Amino acid sequence: MQFQDDIIAYTERAALGALMLDGDQLAQVSRWLRATDFADPWHGEVFKTLLELHRAGGTTDPQALGAALAERIRPRLADLPRIHEVLAATPERPDTLTYTRHVAETGMRREVGLQGVLLEAGALGAAQAGESRTMTGTCDLVDAALDTVQERWDRSRGRTPTAGLGPVRLRAMAQDPARFLRADRQVTAGPRRDVGVERVNERRLMASLMLHPSAIGGVAEWLTPANLTDLACRAQFTAMLDLTRTCTGVDPVTVMWETQKLVHVAQEPVDLAAVRAAVEEVRLHGEAPERLAANVAGDQLRRIAENATFHIRTQAGNSMLDVGEAIGVGRAFTTTLRRVATALPHERLDTGDRHLALVPTPALDNAAGQASAAVMSR
Repeated sequence: MQFQDDIIAYTERAALGALMLDGDQLAQVSRWLRATDFADPWHGEVFKTLLELHRAGGTTDPQALGAALAERIRPRLADLPRIHEVLAATPERPDTLTYTRHVAETGMRREVGLQGVLLEAGALGAAQAGESRTMTGTCDLVDAALDTVQERWDRSRGRTPTAGLGPVRLRAMAQDPARFLRADRQVTAGPRRDVGVERVNERRLMASLMLHPSAIGGVAEWLTPANLTDLACRAQFTAMLDLTRTCTGVDPVTVMWETQKLVHVAQEPVDLAAVRAAVEEVRLHGEAPERLAANVAGDQLRRIAENATFHIRTQAGNSMLDVGEAIGVGRAFTTTLRRVATALPHERLDTGDRHLALVPTPALDNAAGQASAAVMSR
């Protein structure tokens, strides 16, 4: 909104003017304020110049600033008449710390709000490659950025930082502003989600779990019925989880019997013929549950990352909420994405010999397979 943009620009000018008049405040302000927090790039250059003057032991008055700025970025880009605009926006008795906190908060909210696109790019890469390393690495990077913002937020409020800073390498990478542009280009150029394909993947996974019940526990570690997009699959997975908890045998007949009791979950009668066809297809092709689980996990990563982009941006953009709350939302999504990524191998293996959490037990799976064959032969 134009009004909000005008207020931000006005506050940035007032903050810079206050720092020009009282350069001693730069030592404290620099603990939480960055040049990238300024929405106006020229304001960011002015702040960098003020910091350089202060650290060199020089004065930060308008004349010294103008000369140093022209030397740093050349006279044309320095646009020295704008320094008068900065001074004109500065009250007679400026509250330097308050103004700079406002500028820093705006920058922090902007930085937190952009983390979602990184998660989308990581999810896309992991889904396409069929491996978890891309997703977990992206989550590490996002968490490092959130930790850094949390530290700055605490310092700007006069609190002892509570976030544990990650490795220096990750912290440096998290401060690269170009990473957002690269991620956005990757997401824009990548294929869009196909909900139809996602539902087919879910149906095939449910069919495979009916044939390989020993894999149900492993899938349940990262997938819940509520996260399935296909309502019939929600009911089937709920039934399988209930049967597993009660140590009841799991096979297509038992699952479908229990599923018909869960019409309130599926919201409509489950198509028995479609389920039987899916079970038969999976059985004939001998598709292992870990492979089908990896497909669904890739779909889940992309869906969750899309939701993350919306919710993180919404929370960060709501000035009525504490920045720490937006950071908490971001961390909740990285935790969820890491958990789902465990269904994928750490690295892509061309041999197909993937090491996953799903380890079928032959005895249980053979029993389920025999029951399925009996049903399909009817």
